[in-house]
Amino acid sequence: MISWTSFVGAFFLMGLSAYGGGMAIISLIQKEVVDRHQWLTFSEMSHIITISEMTPGPIAVNIATFTGYTQGHFSGAVIATVALLLPSQLILLALLSHRENKEGGVSSLVHYMAGIEIGVLALIASAAWTFSRRVIEGVPELVLFMLLLALFFLVRSRINPVWIIGLGGILGALFFV
Repeated sequence: MISWTSFVGAFFLMGLSAYGGGMAIISLIQKEVVDRHQWLTFSEMSHIITISEMTPGPIAVNIATFTGYTQGHFSGAVIATVALLLPSQLILLALLSHRENKEGGVSSLVHYMAGIEIGVLALIASAAWTFSRRVIEGVPELVLFMLLLALFFLVRSRINPVWIIGLGGILGALFFV
């Protein structure tokens, strides 16, 4: 039986850390959802991240919704998603209303948000490092990763990233059978 208090608390904590979007908090999601509470396996989380990259919507929301559904069906999905989204909405409203009332504009808030981009970049790099260590298990995965990364950088302005993901799926099906 799931403890709904820890469930809501975990997703609320993730929501508090969501500056920069889902990619920035993947390592926290892994620690909470996979390692600490074991609501999902790493393989399930990896699959959700992959599907989330190919579908509309933020990764963190998709993971929260799926995890909630696996633990408590429709109501679990709703609770996890709301718990994830609520903190950032409350913080943004508080900051905007405070700055608007205090200074008559939002320019200092814009500068503040620009200042945290480096921290977000560090979180995204950390998530990429953690994810790659678990997904790249050997030379074939590394070769495929390097090939797709090079292709992405060569044609990124001329091709939708979804095509890179699709090509990765096709090549994975061909090479890893």
